[in-house]
Amino acid sequence: MIARWRELNTECRGGTDQEAVAVACAERDDVVAQALTERNICYGREGQGTVAYQMHRCTSDSLSFN
Repeated sequence: MIARWRELNTECRGGTDQEAVAVACAERDDVVAQALTERNICYGREGQGTVAYQMHRCTSDSLSFN
């Protein structure tokens, strides 16, 4: 699920076909991110720069997908 989110995130950020980008972003945000949230997976921690974000089990200082 994490690998799929990363794949979709890459498509969402770097595509030139706007329709394909919209589909990738929708799947990433509406399907995969929700599944990760249900599995208690977060993507970063408060105070971190975005370059340091790593997926991990959520804790009290985690940034969640919702």
